[in-house]
Amino acid sequence: MFLAAAALSLLGYPSLNLLGYHLTFDAEMSAPADMSQFINSFSNGNTTLWNNKEAENYVPYGANPVNPYGFTNGALVITAVPVENNGLPYTSGMLCTCGIFSQSSGYFEIRAMTPAAAGFWPAFWMLPNGEGYPEIDTMEQPNNSGTITEYWTHTSTPTDSSGGFTNTHTNVTTGYHTYGFMWTPTTIQYVFDGHFIGSPHATPPSLMGLPMYLLANLAVGGIGSWPGPPPNGAVSTYSIDYIRAFSNDPTVPAVQQQPISSPDGVDTTPMLVPPTPPVPRPIGRGQDALVLQVAEDAYAGNAQFTIAVDGQQEGGVQTVRAWHSFGQTQAFTVLGNFAKAPHVVTVNFLNNAQGINGDCNLYVVGATINGAPITDAVLNNYGGGAQNFNFKADGPAPLTIGAGPDQFIFGISEDKFNGNAHYTIAVDGRRQGGIQVATALHGDGQTQSVHVLGNFGPGAHTETVDFRDGAPPGSNTPNRNLYIDSLSYNGWPTPGGQAAMVHSGTVTFTTPATGPDTLVLNMTEDAFQGDAQAQVIIDGKILGTPTVTNPNSAGVPEQFTYTGNFGGTTAPHTVVVTFMNDAYVGPGQDRNLYVQSMTFDGNSVAGTTSLMRQGPVTFQLSAGE
Repeated sequence: MFLAAAALSLLGYPSLNLLGYHLTFDAEMSAPADMSQFINSFSNGNTTLWNNKEAENYVPYGANPVNPYGFTNGALVITAVPVENNGLPYTSGMLCTCGIFSQSSGYFEIRAMTPAAAGFWPAFWMLPNGEGYPEIDTMEQPNNSGTITEYWTHTSTPTDSSGGFTNTHTNVTTGYHTYGFMWTPTTIQYVFDGHFIGSPHATPPSLMGLPMYLLANLAVGGIGSWPGPPPNGAVSTYSIDYIRAFSNDPTVPAVQQQPISSPDGVDTTPMLVPPTPPVPRPIGRGQDALVLQVAEDAYAGNAQFTIAVDGQQEGGVQTVRAWHSFGQTQAFTVLGNFAKAPHVVTVNFLNNAQGINGDCNLYVVGATINGAPITDAVLNNYGGGAQNFNFKADGPAPLTIGAGPDQFIFGISEDKFNGNAHYTIAVDGRRQGGIQVATALHGDGQTQSVHVLGNFGPGAHTETVDFRDGAPPGSNTPNRNLYIDSLSYNGWPTPGGQAAMVHSGTVTFTTPATGPDTLVLNMTEDAFQGDAQAQVIIDGKILGTPTVTNPNSAGVPEQFTYTGNFGGTTAPHTVVVTFMNDAYVGPGQDRNLYVQSMTFDGNSVAGTTSLMRQGPVTFQLSAGE
């Protein structure tokens, strides 16, 4: 089942994905206080394993005359020394969560540096409460395999006894590595440095719903043992950065992440919520902008798709990284010259996948053409293949000026008189492009989208439009006029971004670093083993991760306020509140989150919503709310 004496290349093995999981056990092993999460013996009180012919006796933290536990550079170092103890020639240390923490299914991981010396026997493993069998050995390294790049994994149950050495092609004794065990209700599989190894196989019946506790120890081989005895007088160490456990079962209590103290400076923060997805580069060239808002359920890789307009594929294969379950979307922009005629957009989902651990799906949650919403541009693709929606481009084609990741979009129109209106645009005092010609007729309700691209960056900006051939200032002579109908920056409308220019001259707008819109959430909690934490997202953008401290029983909600350029009440919005750290043991021992009320720009959005389990709840804000 698992790799036995075979080489492992991490390339080609899928990466571990903990999105949607929560932390249930965390020992960062940075200070003596972490030892309170462990005992230093087996569940029956034994302090060695005689049947393994081991040569060490495990002692408690702080034992005299030899204390094998020490903390250095943010890690626990267990040292096995040749000091006789309880009739055995070595004194060493072990960590055991029996009676303190156990869990059935989930993900369990240690980050450690193992000893290179022969005869020493580090391990990270699991046993059931009150029993010595079944057994899960996530990592053993007896150093008798002929190489310091190999380590042993083993599953031992009445219906499953499989194990073997994994060759990592890396010296695991000279640096820190992660060793993990993924256990779901249907499959089990081992993990090394964030990659699954070997093949998953069915969860043995004896493990179904069986709570198991964690052990980490530095054993020493005796005569006749698996690794054999160490050289006379040898000393060796087993360094542990952290031990963690995770679950995606909302009924399993969550714990707070302790401060990370990586001994080698590596950021080991677990990724339990997805990062903000990148903005893809525009596809194609042209004056019209078709924008699709796309999301996915990832499984066996990210969802991939192609976009075609009227049967012609635009660009290559696209990959989406926005998580639908977390309210994220990615904007895929197709540029082209789309005449004023009906068009058919085909989205072809290429890599549908379904397995016992998940399902890959693709979602188009909306689309626009030149900034105008496309009716019924919503596709939910659960089975792969092509789906369609239609659109029609109205008004003059958009105009694009410059290049870069940031984008101002001006909506510009004119009153034509003895020719078209001419203008220039400047951003932060610097002109963008040359003299432009307005062609959209204001009186006919038309507007032209002018896209100004560049590396403008975050923060406040000033935008200046110079109307070059209007009537002289102060003149009442009928003449051509120029209108700024709208203005936005990177998708957020600029407050006051409209102007009617009836004379030659300039008008200046300011795009603030923070916008005029205000989202207010009033929340309470039921606290248990810590306060409730939430994540707040609007239109796919993370606003914050507040911690709620006001008890629901007191009836006084805690207010959380977020400001920004959210597009005001003229556009629909999606707000996602995700309960991050549910915890439950029994009645009265339950952490819950309550959204008592919500307002957007002073308008009421939602009444009380109770989140009794971990996960998201979505609020749809219709235009005008």
